Formats: sequence, C-alpha cells, structure tokens
Amino acid sequence: MARLVTGYAENYYPVGRIVGVRGIRGEMVVQHTMGEDPVLDQWEVVFIEVREHSFIPYFIQSAQLPNTHELWLQLHEIQTREQALPLIHKQLYLPEEEFRARAPHSPFQLLGYEIHIHDTSSPERLGLVEEIIEAPTQLILKTFYQQKEILIPLNEQTWVATDSRKRQLYLRLPEGLLDVYL
Repeated sequence: MARLVTGYAENYYPVGRIVGVRGIRGEMVVQHTMGEDPVLDQWEVVFIEVREHSFIPYFIQSAQLPNTHELWLQLHEIQTREQALPLIHKQLYLPEEEFRARAPHSPFQLLGYEIHIHDTSSPERLGLVEEIIEAPTQLILKTFYQQKEILIPLNEQTWVATDSRKRQLYLRLPEGLLDVYL
C-alpha cells in the first residue's frame, strides 16, 4: 500500500520497498513503484522510513534498473551485507517535488488528486486519493465520501481522464459501487 506521508515540513511519496540484499557490499534490491522509465540520473538522496514518520536521508552511490519493477541501490552509508539486512522491508520515500520529477509515469503521482465522477447520476466530486493499494491485477484507490471509506478499482474501464494541472482524476465507477459503501 502506498500513501502520501507528511514528515517534518515535507510531503513524502513512496518509491519502493527494500526486499533483499545483493552480494556482500550491501547493495539492496528494491521493488520500486516509480513506473516506467524513472529518472535515475544525478539522483543523490533517498529517505528511508526507519521508524514510523522518521525519514532518514541516505546518499546514493549507484542505482541500476535490472528490470521494470526492480532497482538495485547502493548507498554510501551501507557498505556491507550486515549493514543492509536491518533495512529489509523498509519503505523508501522521496520529497514530493523530487518524486514528481523522477517518477513521471508512476500511478502514485495520483496521490492527493481530487476524484471526480464522470457519470452525471453520481456526485461530481467524490474525494481525494488518500492511498493507492497494489492488488495483483490492478490498483485500488482509497478515498472517503460522506465519512465512509470507499475503495475504487483503477483500470482501463474506470479511468476516464486526468487533469494534472488541476490535480483532478475523472473516473467512471462500476454500477452500484457507491451503493455498496453507502
């Protein structure tokens, strides 16, 4: 699950989770959520949530993309396998502005967008994208409407349009979806 997290004076966006260590020099394997073609050039720092709402900066020595969902990350501060092992399962974050520049094709860019319903029989504005849940076959958006949590599948049938300038997402809800929650 990915959510926008507010730290000290900044909003942080999730870019992946450390899932393993590669070799003896502490290179970490990260399942990233930066979408296709993330910008890795001149990437200097990543924040690791060592404890809840505690974002510690780590300086990047090298970053490689062996495939579309993995990132190999070597940090200056982590030089041995033993130093990297405690970081397995920790979430990586970037400040909002840098995330938007480095992950232009990530669906997590939609965090904080205002959801509008494309169908006129439903309410025009539903709520904000509070969280994005990665299910095996699709993404699920979490929002709140009339003080109730609503989960909306995000796929080709529901996604109508996006207005990045206004930070708005236009969706066509499956028939009866709101009725189930309300």
